Amino acid sequence: MTMKCSIGLLACLVSSAIVVHAQAPGLKSYSYPADGFRAYFPTEPKFTKAIESTKNGDSVSHSYTYESQNNAYVVTVLDFGKEAETADPSVLIEAMKVGMLTQFKGRLISEHKIQLSVVPGMAFEVEAGEYHYIIRNYMAGSTFYVTVVGHPIGNKPTDADYFLDSFGLITRTVK
Repeated sequence: MTMKCSIGLLACLVSSAIVVHAQAPGLKSYSYPADGFRAYFPTEPKFTKAIESTKNGDSVSHSYTYESQNNAYVVTVLDFGKEAETADPSVLIEAMKVGMLTQFKGRLISEHKIQLSVVPGMAFEVEAGEYHYIIRNYMAGSTFYVTVVGHPIGNKPTDADYFLDSFGLITRTVK
């Protein structure tokens, strides 16, 4: 694809990224206003709800998962309630990373801070057993969003970055 860019290099690169993203083969946009996000998945993801009792009450998570033979694309939404609204987001983001490393029993490969508009986050990669996980976490108010692509080491799906880059926050509706 050739694109003539007379509007400046940055604008050209952004326009090119948008065009390429729109051409992601096999991915479709799915929106979930009740959980306040949208993302591209290969097919409509499976929804699961989990409730965990904690000392501060019940914690509810919603997961949206697409799994193929070897790969998984996941968005998990956890609402921590009013207590999280006054907490330092960077502390919660770090705690979530440590928790995920423990859950995966994995080795941290890389990490760096990210932002989704003004929402703070962290991107990191983990290897555990024969699998590699690419994870992006975001803390928006009291809600934590986790996006994950899991795949066999050395066999990253060609649309993994499209999936991760497609994640966006939308206006959350009240049920």
